[in-house]
Amino acid sequence: AKCADVNIADNNSLSVSLYDNFHVQSKNIAYGGDHVYSVFPQKMDYIKYPFLKLKYALSVSRAQIDNNIHLLINAFKELPDKILVIVANWEATQYGIDLKKKYGNLEIPNIYLLNAIYDTNELNLLRSNATIYIHSHSQCGTAPSLVEAMCLHLPVISYDALTNRETTDNEALYFNDSKSLKELISLINESTIFSLKQKMSSIASKKYQWEMISQQYADLF
Repeated sequence: AKCADVNIADNNSLSVSLYDNFHVQSKNIAYGGDHVYSVFPQKMDYIKYPFLKLKYALSVSRAQIDNNIHLLINAFKELPDKILVIVANWEATQYGIDLKKKYGNLEIPNIYLLNAIYDTNELNLLRSNATIYIHSHSQCGTAPSLVEAMCLHLPVISYDALTNRETTDNEALYFNDSKSLKELISLINESTIFSLKQKMSSIASKKYQWEMISQQYADLF
């Protein structure tokens, strides 16, 4: 950081951190997310993922403790009429292995724990048909998974971290524990969902388009 000609941070709060810790200035350049696209379910998709016929909340993350997957599970355990789908690399960490062992195999009927998906079309299928996207990361920058959800016009409920508030311009809904998440999921209605969609989509169109991001890098170089 100290020897670089230019430091690049993907989030303003990380620029502050770079300065506080290393006393270096940095350039803010986020991620683009408009490479994602909506996928309409086909007959076989409904067989593989029966929840596609229903309203469901989706979360995609690495299975590590700072991504707070346990908070999501604990909240939805107490909301049997609400469906939660989590996509993660469960076998990569002991944290993930323990969660999958405890809650996998439809141990809780309304919670689906899916293994990591690297096929873009399949991942877009699950994301673009979700009712709500839950971003649970507590230690990240702009977070590609969050930006991509916003570009898919999904309403966002996010863990209340400074970086996440920066990314969503303080326009998402925020939780910091299972209780607050449960309350949000219980109270959210169609009007709130529509408003969140509009806000997230508008922010994404202004801040997270690849044409704009690549131009920022071109100007920097």
